[in-house]
Amino acid sequence: MKKLLFAVCMASVMAVACDSSDTAPSATVSGRLVGNDVETLYLVKASDKLDNAEVIDSVRLSDNGYFEFNIKDIDDTPRFYKLVYAGGRPVTLIISAGDRITVDSAGDIFHNYTVGGSEESELIRQFNREYYDNYDRLLSLDEMAANSTPSQAKSFNKQIYQTILSTVQAQARFVGANQDKLASIYAIRQTLPEPYDDMFAGMGITNAHRNAIIEAVGRSYPDSPYIDVLKGDMEYQEALAALSDKITYQPFPEIELPDIYSQTHKLSSLQGKVILLYFWAAEAGNSNTVNADLKNIYNKYHDRGLEIYQVSADTDRALWIEAVRSQNLPWISVCNGEGPYSVPFRVYNVTKLPTLYLIDRNGDVVSSGMEFADLDRRIAALL
Repeated sequence: MKKLLFAVCMASVMAVACDSSDTAPSATVSGRLVGNDVETLYLVKASDKLDNAEVIDSVRLSDNGYFEFNIKDIDDTPRFYKLVYAGGRPVTLIISAGDRITVDSAGDIFHNYTVGGSEESELIRQFNREYYDNYDRLLSLDEMAANSTPSQAKSFNKQIYQTILSTVQAQARFVGANQDKLASIYAIRQTLPEPYDDMFAGMGITNAHRNAIIEAVGRSYPDSPYIDVLKGDMEYQEALAALSDKITYQPFPEIELPDIYSQTHKLSSLQGKVILLYFWAAEAGNSNTVNADLKNIYNKYHDRGLEIYQVSADTDRALWIEAVRSQNLPWISVCNGEGPYSVPFRVYNVTKLPTLYLIDRNGDVVSSGMEFADLDRRIAALL
């Protein structure tokens, strides 16, 4: 009898040992999505640096739109996941061990979804509803302004500015109210559509917001890898501010960049001349034609005091160097290889290429947004 009892006990211990994998931390995400054309749903996990993502699983929705994901061996601290599908924005979730999250939607998933079982995920849903309603309105207004008459554009531009204000204010308001939540990290990293993101940088979210989140989230989730992500964001913004501080704003914003031989040229070195400040890209299809027209103007007026300072938006330096050499450009042509959203382009509010500025002998920016057909006359008037 004792032997039999011992054997039963050992069998129980072995069964527990064999089933230990079932006790590993897990979570489920399930729900129903109806009224759309989605057939397959993907569960994607963001990397700890929030710079990449990995597909964890995929499921086909049932005929009635039901789905379920079972996540095994989940991390000790909450992580960002996304429900990704064709034709719409993903639904971002924050998932912890033991969570039983439900996501339901009818029609447009992103704009209509509800979420249960996760306070942090619900906060993201609330943020998305206000922020992306404004975001989509901004996109719509921008398209209407682009296709409007000059008189109509004035009204649209006013609405665009008010919508941008509403968008960044909603973002800052949410972050301020939820500093100790991971949802605030999601919210603070959402950006306006280009080119408005760079044009209005610092208008809403600042490093003060980021620092407050780092401290508060550090108390709520001390082991979260996303704290280091925000620290990196802060360092980037501080470096950007330090670079901006190097720009001299009298009498005009300074630019100091290298030419194809890595020799640095300051825009201010041309002060006292009439300067044509020209933002362009060698990769643009019309760059050869534009440069050829500028050569005619340069040869006509250079001896009378015209200088050209040409700033490239190219990120492919080899392509830019080849263009400068092959076209034998006679003026200063510079490039930092950081693209059209780098500091010089932001300082001069360059939103399209090419963009031209004329700076007179006193250092005053007297013309901007000119057409090439009008350039000859304007330069002649300044010499």
